[in-house]
Formats: sequence, structure tokens, C-alpha cells
Amino acid sequence: MFTWLAENYMTVIIIAVVAALIIADIVYLIRQHKKGGLCSGCQSCSGCCQSCKNCGEHKSDK
Repeated sequence: MFTWLAENYMTVIIIAVVAALIIADIVYLIRQHKKGGLCSGCQSCSGCCQSCKNCGEHKSDK
């Protein structure tokens, strides 16, 4: 086991860094979604959902 880790330590480090970046991105997206900062699929105010807080049309409503 230790021999394998010694031979592949750079691969393990790279995988750990990539996994940490992916987890950080997911946490960021979840926090933004809870704040109402992200609207999936919202291209413009004409296609906005009611929960979209980025839309200028809905900002004045809330």
C-alpha cells in the first residue's frame, strides 16, 4: 500500500486538488441558490420564474 502511494503520490495530490475544487464549486452554487442569486435557465425577464431574484421585473415585487 505504501509503495503504491509512494509511486503515485502526484496523481493522488492532483485528484485531491481537483476534488476540492469541485466540492468548493458545488458549495458556492448551493449558497448562491439559497440566496436566490442563481436562476437556472433564466435567459431574460420574459422567461423568468417567480423565484428568480436576478430579474429586474421581479426585484421590485419583493
